[in-house]
Amino acid sequence: MLLNPDHINNMLQSFLDAACVCLEDSPLGIPQECFISHCAPPDDCCNFLAIWLDRIRPRIGFENSAYITGEKVWAKCGDVGGVADISLRIMRDCYPVVKDNATNPFPSGAEQQAAAEDLLIDLQILRCCIQEAHCMGTLYPDGEDADCLELAIGDATPECPRGGCAGWTLSFGIELDSCFFGDAPLSS
Repeated sequence: MLLNPDHINNMLQSFLDAACVCLEDSPLGIPQECFISHCAPPDDCCNFLAIWLDRIRPRIGFENSAYITGEKVWAKCGDVGGVADISLRIMRDCYPVVKDNATNPFPSGAEQQAAAEDLLIDLQILRCCIQEAHCMGTLYPDGEDADCLELAIGDATPECPRGGCAGWTLSFGIELDSCFFGDAPLSS
């Protein structure tokens, strides 16, 4: 059985909306495109913010939610919760590239540092914005109770420059327990 896809989509959209609004404060502004993706988007384009669901995994170690036997996790009857691993990627078209002249073919250290500083500001804005929206109860879709949802802020991995584009991939974990989905119908 799968959890209701509308709930997952609404959660991803709420994360995306919060992140896009916060990037107004970035020196690079809001990306041209903010979208939900099925998986990690291709990096052949720039100036976007994408979010996707990496996986839903069992809640190993959370109170009374799963039992581990060998390599299998046995959940209690009716317990459809788990942890949603979410990734958020921002790619910017701000990184200096090799120039087409013989006297100065490579970007200067100052140009590279300025681009790196802008990208670090994006990272700081996104991490702080998501955490603040969670704490304020505005991160989740209308009607969801933020008090019973646990947010884990995971890794921030740099996306190295490719063709003038660079950025970050951030990971988050959300515990999907029964209070998040309430009496929502399940799809199979």
